[in-house]
Amino acid sequence: MEAKPVESTIPLPYEKPVEQQEVRKKDTSLAGHLRFNRMELAGALGDLGTILPLGIGMIVINGIDPLALFACVGVYYLFSGVYFGVTMPVEPMKVIGAYAIATGIAAPQIFAASLINGLFLLVVGVTGAMTLIGKYTPKPVIRGVQLSTGVLLVSKV
Repeated sequence: MEAKPVESTIPLPYEKPVEQQEVRKKDTSLAGHLRFNRMELAGALGDLGTILPLGIGMIVINGIDPLALFACVGVYYLFSGVYFGVTMPVEPMKVIGAYAIATGIAAPQIFAASLINGLFLLVVGVTGAMTLIGKYTPKPVIRGVQLSTGVLLVSKV
């Protein structure tokens, strides 16, 4: 006995003639690009867990102007959220904040370090060199930098 092929009663999209298939256009408007739900709220509150302690530490220890600090962080988050559709983590700036608190450097030095870091990341991002750097940087080096930053911050507390 030969097995008979089973016929599907649900038509698949590719079974329709091309002229009958519906075309879905991607929503490229700003309103379609942005969304706010519980996951976005959770992500926003999760970032406060690292930004607030570092920000308060830099205000108290390094003498950073609170308005300037939180205004710049807010503008950065808004810009990256609108441009990329998701806010970007500010990990390099968190490292600068941790080192600034641990070493007690002055506000102009923090500003210079942030500016140089931002320009470096801009060049690396635009040229696509980040892929090359990530390819040749071993994970133990990355973990070592993360560990040393944490130890330095904890040792000063």
